[in-house]
Amino acid sequence: SLLSCRETQHLDCVTVVVWCFSATFNSLHFTENTTTVLAIYMAAVKWKGVVLLVLCCCASASNIKLNQGVYSNIVVGVQSDTDPPEDINTFKNQIKEFLKTGSEALNYATTGKASFGGNVTVVVPRTWSSSQFAGVGSSESLSIRSSDILLHGEADALPDTLQVEQCGVPGRQIRVPLNFLSMTEEDEQHYGTAGMILTHEWAHLRYGAQDEHGFSGDPVYASLYGQNKNVTSCSAQPLKGQWKSSCVEGSGWGCTPGNAECYFCIYKTSTPADTQASLAYLPALSTGKFCDGTNHNREAPSPQNILCGKISVTELIASHPDTDNMVEHDVGDLNIILEEEALPRILILLDTPCTGSEDSLLDYSILLAEIQSSLTLYKNQQNAMLSYRALSDDQIELYNKVDFAADNYDSLASKLPAAENCSSIPDLSLVLTEVLATLPLDDYTPGTLIVMPVTNDLMEASKLDQTVGDELHKRHIKPLLLFAESDPSLAPAGPFIQHSGARFIYSNGTNSNGTDAHSNYAAYLANSELEYFISNTFMNDHPIVFRESGIKIDQGGKYEKTLLYQPNVAQHLVAVVKSETPEATLKLLFNKNSVQKDCLEYGLCTYVDDMIFFRQTISTFLSPGEYWTLTVENVKGPTATVSVTWSEVNFIGISEELDVQIWSSEGRGPIAPIAKNSQFVLYASVLNYGYQILSTRIHVYADVLIEDEDGETLLKCEHLELLDNGNGMDTRRDDSVYSVGFAEDCAAELEAGSVVTVTAVFINSYDSIEGGESLSAKQQRLSGAEKPLEEQKQLASHVTKTRSRSLAKGSSGLYTMDPMETECCGSFVDDPNLDFTHRISGFNVYLWNVFDSFKISRKIEIPPTTTTTATITTTNAASTTLDEASTTIDAASTTTNAASTTLDEASTTIEAASTTTNAKTTTPSVITTSEKSTTPDGASTLSIVSLWLLGAVVLLQLTIS
Repeated sequence: SLLSCRETQHLDCVTVVVWCFSATFNSLHFTENTTTVLAIYMAAVKWKGVVLLVLCCCASASNIKLNQGVYSNIVVGVQSDTDPPEDINTFKNQIKEFLKTGSEALNYATTGKASFGGNVTVVVPRTWSSSQFAGVGSSESLSIRSSDILLHGEADALPDTLQVEQCGVPGRQIRVPLNFLSMTEEDEQHYGTAGMILTHEWAHLRYGAQDEHGFSGDPVYASLYGQNKNVTSCSAQPLKGQWKSSCVEGSGWGCTPGNAECYFCIYKTSTPADTQASLAYLPALSTGKFCDGTNHNREAPSPQNILCGKISVTELIASHPDTDNMVEHDVGDLNIILEEEALPRILILLDTPCTGSEDSLLDYSILLAEIQSSLTLYKNQQNAMLSYRALSDDQIELYNKVDFAADNYDSLASKLPAAENCSSIPDLSLVLTEVLATLPLDDYTPGTLIVMPVTNDLMEASKLDQTVGDELHKRHIKPLLLFAESDPSLAPAGPFIQHSGARFIYSNGTNSNGTDAHSNYAAYLANSELEYFISNTFMNDHPIVFRESGIKIDQGGKYEKTLLYQPNVAQHLVAVVKSETPEATLKLLFNKNSVQKDCLEYGLCTYVDDMIFFRQTISTFLSPGEYWTLTVENVKGPTATVSVTWSEVNFIGISEELDVQIWSSEGRGPIAPIAKNSQFVLYASVLNYGYQILSTRIHVYADVLIEDEDGETLLKCEHLELLDNGNGMDTRRDDSVYSVGFAEDCAAELEAGSVVTVTAVFINSYDSIEGGESLSAKQQRLSGAEKPLEEQKQLASHVTKTRSRSLAKGSSGLYTMDPMETECCGSFVDDPNLDFTHRISGFNVYLWNVFDSFKISRKIEIPPTTTTTATITTTNAASTTLDEASTTIDAASTTTNAASTTLDEASTTIEAASTTTNAKTTTPSVITTSEKSTTPDGASTLSIVSLWLLGAVVLLQLTIS
């Protein structure tokens, strides 16, 4: 059945089988047949639809260098699922030519003051293992995910830049489909040359420039403005074209300008010479320059005007700190360097067996043989080994060191420790502390897995605690504990296990004589753990999902909490209850068939000093459901102060399905000194299986600590809520990028040099207690409560349109000769990518120690009480009302004439005065009307105009009838 599921590649089928298998697996005795079934199971879940990962990281600062106007040290990444090229040299030359043409175009656009040069590192996937890549080295500090330019194979996508930040703040990444590396003449006429496209995107990435076009149906960044229906654009010469429902040649009809499905179609006969469009507007009709102070259209409601205070892109670049290091120069050469993406590393950490008790540990020879395929999975796979012994109760020694290296399996096999006489049991907290000081384990982002064969005696003699766990976690180090026993002693190290994200495997079942059956069971399963860790980088497959501290429980009182979990994901539910009041006697209850039961009676918890450790394996009961309820009772004694930490250990290769990235407006590159970006903003991108999650489904909170350069605390902001509503610092609604500016209750002026640390991020679903079924895209958009009625109506009015391509949200996309190809919209996403069928309840994720601290490079001011964006939005909305009234008449007139004239005959050439429009023509007439309405004469005039318009509409309707 499993193999059949894999052949049909039906997600629901595989998920059901995985659930059925996992629910019974822990009750099976280990046999040879079980090994076969497990191999089939692992083969089935290798299908990418089931292997679900959490990648929680901080968008790192760019390593781009600038010297005398030359940008070097650029990193180009090739998306991991891209097929390797047939010839590596051809591939390198294509990349070099693409960047060279971009360098020449950038140099021309900046009057000879900027270009690309020096070394460019191209990071290729680790799966490109053919012989032509044999000489490619591995990069320890670079990743595809954080590259400056990403090349991908989505053929129907357009180049774009991940950019949701304020004006002047660097974007995150340029993304270019591979087919744009070799463009035809026809492609260049439609999109612009490769050099102009790259320069357009570079302005987004480096200088924080915004788009200079509008969006049909966007209430903020409208596609037209003013009574003359000028096109939102920027060009030195007027645009020539017509408003149509489709810009595809030979299709479309007249439409109402401003509506969601009405586009300004520029005539195909237009040329760059007679249009001179800005590179930030339309590269296909550009002569290679951005608009400047002499020709910039400051009145168009474009993102560049609204977000940048109506300055041109040229003026924005002139204000950017990079200009201090620019001089006129000729374009130089580029050196392309290929490197393979860094792999996670494996460290095998072995306790010295004691003479006479070798059977209590796993057989190291069997373990090494079982994991050999993972240790040699990739040519650049780095492995290391250390052994340890106790010299006394408080002193340990490391020996038999094998440094991290590739292709070193034989060296590992020759360094297995032999049995010795033992006088003390090593303390694993001392061992791990010494390991951190001995091996280069800091700042290795792909992660390190420590394979640790252990025993219950070893765990109980150690002082593994939260502090040690945190030290491992912040270094992206995950322990894998391998027990020979069938009942692992985890309680003494409960906080360590949770905070390090440790995974554990133990023997399964006992023989008839009471001895452990198949003590090397953990060795057999370890290989699958290693394989998934290496293939998928650091996995958050044992996440802390909820924490609460400072809980006060009076004598006879109780604390109760219910969370949701996903039973086809979580294998073990783990909780640690810690008490700060040793005089109080606590009891922990869990939910069994809707009845609270004492966890001790069912062997699910262990009391250790001031702590209760709880672990429930999902298959322990037939129907645990999705509700996880724990109750802490204060049986006797004084008022108790307790904390409760919840975590989930997931099945191999499966995780909490959330892909979370955290970054801020600071710390990723120079920022242009624009008044509108003077605030500190925190961002979080949250995806689910690669799909979006809207703010109607989840809460996102963050704790932020700000210190001065000496480490003194300046500001501590807790539980800041990040929103995706298009208001305030959030520039685009429903793009699944959540943001928050420093709020009124957490604001201070911060000097340059202040250090910002995101100490924790919390994500949970609205229905984390109540539960909920899968919601369609439309249901998510409109699921009530959290959005005002007016906003729901506004959302619903933009759901009708579909797009011909799927562009990732939160980006600034290329504007082409066919405006229908541009993703709508600038201020909101009208077609969120929500196509999934699983349940979306039970999201509870707590992230900590995974975000790098960074320094603020400029002074941060206290945010104003109101934002300019809201004012502009209101003004545009008001002006649109009058425009729509007059447009309706135009539309009716066009319909009347349609029978006797063709579309081309009825339409007239519209010259959009994108550069010559003055303030009189662009100032919304509603402002003048509202001024008149304050006087009797004004009211009378408004009434007469309204009656005249009403009469005209009625007359037209009668004529049509």
